[in-house]
Amino acid sequence: MTQKQLLIIIFTLLLTTLSVITAIRFFPFSTSLDFQKKSEVFQDLCAAEENHDNPIIKDCECDHKMDTNNHTLLEKPESTTAEIINLESVEQIKAMVTNEQPMVMKFSAEWCPACKIAKAQYPAIAQTFTGKVTFYAIDAQNNQIIDALKEAALITEDIEAIPTFILYKKGKGSEMIRGFSRENLESMIKKHFSL
Repeated sequence: MTQKQLLIIIFTLLLTTLSVITAIRFFPFSTSLDFQKKSEVFQDLCAAEENHDNPIIKDCECDHKMDTNNHTLLEKPESTTAEIINLESVEQIKAMVTNEQPMVMKFSAEWCPACKIAKAQYPAIAQTFTGKVTFYAIDAQNNQIIDALKEAALITEDIEAIPTFILYKKGKGSEMIRGFSRENLESMIKKHFSL
């Protein structure tokens, strides 16, 4: 075998290896690790599964339905939890300024994985404080509303991470919480609003 043939073989092997690595990187295949990660997400979303009639499809505390055989999320049924006000207009912001009731505002975005977990549990948190606290949600990418909130002095610093929650007393921001933990958010609401 000549040196030229050896170089061609080595070059061909390198190209084949790079092609395989590229295919794996850009076209990921389902592995048992993927299913394990999905299971962990469902455990976060559905922490309180128990006493269900159907062993295949279970309802979790966040009102999602999960097919436990293949770890897929099925459609979400209609929720009977407390109302979350989606902040989309300047008129709503004016009403916030004069609202004497404690308020919680959630800033999130559709592309954010942690926001999806927060979105699933936010209505249940609102249900816990029905009649005592008003809950709002806002798309953190809605610059027009963000600017209006700054103008109304409802935001005094930039939203640098999502999800972010701001607790308001008498129309004034009293606490900013970055990231989401249901236990932490509920305890901060109880602490700051003396509930």
